[in-house]
Amino acid sequence: MRQIAADKPDFVLITGDLVYVGSNAADWRRFDRETESLRQAGVRIVPVLGNHDVRGGEPALENYFHRFPELQMRQVTVNGHNISLAQPQRWYSVRYGNCLFLILDSDTDHSPASAQGQWLNTELANVPKDVDFVFVAMHHPPYTQSSEEMGGHSARPDEQPLAQMLEQRQSTLRARIIAIAGHVHNYERYQHGGVMYIVSGGGGATPYKVRRNPNDFYRDLHCGSRQAQRSGAQAGNAGRPAAFSRSR
Repeated sequence: MRQIAADKPDFVLITGDLVYVGSNAADWRRFDRETESLRQAGVRIVPVLGNHDVRGGEPALENYFHRFPELQMRQVTVNGHNISLAQPQRWYSVRYGNCLFLILDSDTDHSPASAQGQWLNTELANVPKDVDFVFVAMHHPPYTQSSEEMGGHSARPDEQPLAQMLEQRQSTLRARIIAIAGHVHNYERYQHGGVMYIVSGGGGATPYKVRRNPNDFYRDLHCGSRQAQRSGAQAGNAGRPAAFSRSR
């Protein structure tokens, strides 16, 4: 984190599992210490909720939103006036130059008929014309060659309708869709239906074994060293920070 802070990116996106147990105050204090250099450098953190972050129910979410108060308010327009409503945002959007980031909560229902699924569909149907790239960030990956049999995580059925929605939208969208996920402790990169899928979950614990097939743009057996330095409470972090800066 100190090296990222020294590079002074405009913001850092973390693909979930910021802590090991979301309701554990000690885990969040460790997160605070590990990200202090980012705050001191004025680098914004764009978080994605992971399954570890919501462990413990409501206290876990209280800890999460306490660190990200900007996600506790929602802007609405009423009779031409902008009004801020106190409504915690588990999914949200961020505009950055010619990029649009759509941040999802894959621990909440995100099927097409759900509130989150309808929000995503509306966002994709109304991508501004000056957006060239749409990054859809979530914790659980739609595609991965990891599996429980190999000591990792398999892709869940829950993300398949999401992938179908993204690929259907990509067929008519000028902007390029890139889906970024964590959860799996390794790095993978695939292309399906015109959508680029990236798994970037190497931020904590020892990398999972992943079967590399010809469809994976990344062919190394492991992401980083075989003995990854532990990061986060009990090495629970499964989101690798992605730092973004404007071209200068």
